[in-house]
Amino acid sequence: MLRLMRKHTKSTFIKIVLGAIVIVFMFWGVGSFREQRANRIAAVNGNPITYDEFRNTYNDLLELYRRQYGDRLDDNLLKVLNLKKQALDRLISHRLIVQEAKKLGLRVRKEELIGAIQDIPAFKKEGRFDQQIYLRALSHYGTTPQSFEESVQNDMLITKIQRLILNTVKVSDAEALEAFKEENVKVDIDFVAFSPASVKDPKLTQETIEAYFSKHKDQYKTPEKVKAHYLSFPFKEFEKEITITENEIQNYYELNREKFSTPKTVKARHILFKVSEDASPEQVEAIKKKALKVLKATREGGDFAALARKYSEGPTKNRGGDLGTFPRGSMVKPFEDVAFSLSSGRISDLVRTRFGWHIIKVEKVNAPTQTPLDKVKEEIRKSLVNEGAKITAFEKANKIYEECAAACAMVDVATDYKLGLDSTVFFAENEQIPGIKTQDRPNFARAAFALQGDDVSALLELSDGYYILQLIEKKSAQVPKLKDVEKRVRQDLLQEEKKKSAREAAEQFLAALKNGADFYKLAEKKALAVTSTGPFKRGNQIPEIGYAPSVSETAFLLSGEKPFPEDVLEAKGEYLVLRFKKTEEAKEETFSSAKETVKTRILNQKRQETFGQWLAVLKKKGEIIYYQKDFLDS
Repeated sequence: MLRLMRKHTKSTFIKIVLGAIVIVFMFWGVGSFREQRANRIAAVNGNPITYDEFRNTYNDLLELYRRQYGDRLDDNLLKVLNLKKQALDRLISHRLIVQEAKKLGLRVRKEELIGAIQDIPAFKKEGRFDQQIYLRALSHYGTTPQSFEESVQNDMLITKIQRLILNTVKVSDAEALEAFKEENVKVDIDFVAFSPASVKDPKLTQETIEAYFSKHKDQYKTPEKVKAHYLSFPFKEFEKEITITENEIQNYYELNREKFSTPKTVKARHILFKVSEDASPEQVEAIKKKALKVLKATREGGDFAALARKYSEGPTKNRGGDLGTFPRGSMVKPFEDVAFSLSSGRISDLVRTRFGWHIIKVEKVNAPTQTPLDKVKEEIRKSLVNEGAKITAFEKANKIYEECAAACAMVDVATDYKLGLDSTVFFAENEQIPGIKTQDRPNFARAAFALQGDDVSALLELSDGYYILQLIEKKSAQVPKLKDVEKRVRQDLLQEEKKKSAREAAEQFLAALKNGADFYKLAEKKALAVTSTGPFKRGNQIPEIGYAPSVSETAFLLSGEKPFPEDVLEAKGEYLVLRFKKTEEAKEETFSSAKETVKTRILNQKRQETFGQWLAVLKKKGEIIYYQKDFLDS
């Protein structure tokens, strides 16, 4: 249910700083009844965080990363992301922010709270808030109006304190100009490359091969492997047991009307006359006069697209101001309010936003549509059947799991219930498993490798059903004999020796330059090709080299007085020696067209830094108690 609320939140900054999080706070004037729950994980200034809250937040984060990474979200990435710590940190942050907001006397008026909830599209029918849909939706998701409203209230408190803190953050023209210069300065370098591929193969003795293998045995280990029995309970097999009534379909449709609707959209163009946020009243008025002249031209029959190409200062200038088709929520509010009030073919008066003065022409209005129930009935039925099949599959699988766990004998239980028992081949943790879908392999493998002795795994939910595993046999990782991997060892040693020779040659070349040798004459003498990158910006891909952050960073430290780096650099398996050619400073005359974009970006960065620093102070001052100190390590 609370995902619904987050979906429609308007605070982009809070999404960036705190992420998509589900938490429950105090309702309007009512003490928190959840504080009495057991299983407390932590407390923030005496306000407990429960396992239920943590679980909701953790699951939301997991869902967020699944959408972001898809099949790439494997065990290793999950370990790097450390979702447990993220979830708990975010709950603590929310507690602290709301507590501080209340301490500062910030409040959410009842009218504000009501208005925010009534604006959520999921609670509307034909564009108007519907009390019955609201109550039905909350009931369907297992929450109460009090619980939901307290969450909305605290989201609004967070937004209020965010504005209070961040509205003081400003970016001057001088700051923006300095950043613009740093971002747009270019450096041009020459370089010579020493490639291991060009080094002649050295002779390797059996003694050196044996020594190398002895030192690097671990990298030739055969991985640990397991073999396991498993029972599967495919969701598909339980679908035939599910019967869906017309009333259930009707209820689902009413609770998810937004899913089957298309909102009102408009197709529009605009002409933007930029106004700096710190512009003087005289500057604002001068730009307004210019905009009024163009507005007059549009109303006298002038080609709007042509006028936009000539006068607009926005990113759509070259497209004749074309913004395409967009729904509400896509544009800043003053712009959006006017655009959605106009009929097709109409041109607005001047509209002022934080970007400047706009002239808007609405080319087409697309009315909202609602797909009738009879058009989506089968789609809903299928969705409810799938959901019901999952519940039934869980009930059956859980019953079998309890018997398997009690008996520690999956084979016997499978025989008793006449269930098909499958077995895997021996597999390593990162190998494909025949019979298991690719996207499910990481979870299946993790469960299998966690098994010890005759343990039965916990009920495992994969994409196509529930699974129960029991270990058959485990093979430990082993170091092979040299004769079995000698070809690999020889090849690895060969590559290492060639890399070492290439680097030594590069270091000798750089040392000669530091002793006064001429770069180009020395390169010619050693028959080395000199390559020029041409001018490139800081952090960009480097022509002839590619994306190489260390090379880029070093290049911008070079100058006419210091044309060579201290050390040889490595990029794409080659060793490079650089020589500075020239620097191209950014042209100040091009700053005016980029100023607002640069200022906006710096402002966002400063706001995030400011809010982060403020939150860090709260955490330092606050009393944060962890009831289960080993919780994050489990």
